[in-house]
Amino acid sequence: MPPSLKPFKLKTDAQVRRAMQPSVVKVSAREEEKAIQGRIIEALEALGCLVERRGEAGGRGGKGGGAFKTGEPDLRVSYRGRTFGIEVKRSMTEELRPKQIEWYQANSKHVPYFVVCSHEQAVEAFRWIRDCNVHTLPLPFAKDCRVEPHEAWVVLR
Repeated sequence: MPPSLKPFKLKTDAQVRRAMQPSVVKVSAREEEKAIQGRIIEALEALGCLVERRGEAGGRGGKGGGAFKTGEPDLRVSYRGRTFGIEVKRSMTEELRPKQIEWYQANSKHVPYFVVCSHEQAVEAFRWIRDCNVHTLPLPFAKDCRVEPHEAWVVLR
């Protein structure tokens, strides 16, 4: 019998419901953050930035070393002589670790520092840096960009 003429087998209600449910794939926190960082890097490089991944989620420091131990931001971004740091968090509520707070308190007077949880927020931070007058930038400068609009960004202390 040709395949097009085979009898059609009805599925049970349970089989139909199971087939319609989206499959849930569990992803580790590290992999989730690495994916967010990848989207940020792709977006910023498309805008002409040089981006260096620094943190634990796949950067120079590797697992448990480098930026993870020192508190450096996950990404160091350079654009036409302007450099800034981006700390990537998985959610709006994820807290900075004590080492990260120490780092931005010590270094945000030299390097602007942003905390983001999406590539859209990172692009907004880039546009802010690109369009500001670096000579009048109030230092130290550290902002949590996980709120909208950018006028509502929270100053980190």
